[in-house]
Amino acid sequence: MIMELEPNHLGIVIDSELKTNNVTALLHLLFTLRRKVEQLFIDSPIIELLVAQINKEQINILIEMVSLSRKVNCCRGATRNQQLKLTPLHRIYFPDTPFFPNLKKLSIISKANQLQHLSRLLGYAVSVDLLYHVEQMDLLCLKILIGNIWARPTKFRLFKHLTRFRQWTEADMLGERYFQQFTTMRKRSRNLSYCL
Repeated sequence: MIMELEPNHLGIVIDSELKTNNVTALLHLLFTLRRKVEQLFIDSPIIELLVAQINKEQINILIEMVSLSRKVNCCRGATRNQQLKLTPLHRIYFPDTPFFPNLKKLSIISKANQLQHLSRLLGYAVSVDLLYHVEQMDLLCLKILIGNIWARPTKFRLFKHLTRFRQWTEADMLGERYFQQFTTMRKRSRNLSYCL
């Protein structure tokens, strides 16, 4: 895992063979820095990992709410004349506000063969508003690293994945603040500042 950290700027690149303890460390790092980040450079597998985690948190909250409602209904008959107080849930993160509340610029880097990570974001049932405020975004850049071969079947799959990603990001609402860059693969520099 490579990380670039500057004031209001976070860049993370991971190895494709990430281990469980690295995933945990990565999620804790993102959670710790999430409120301060205004500009984020991230690879497509990491964005999927983050959205999957938000989805998991939503499911856990739903399960807890159902469980609490069942407990309240069971106890209601025994406590008719008593005031019932529920203890508040203490969670690290409630997914009712954006994960990155101050994010202004998001750059996602993806190889052409990793675009399925972006395509699957739509399937997690996590609104983009749970990741960032769409209205306050200045820039959403998707940089796609393609190989030297531009085959027809590859193009079709590529644009299918991009269409699903554009739906998830509400790219139409962003207008000119959303753009995609296509570039050939070559050795990546240590500087993560790919998009403007």
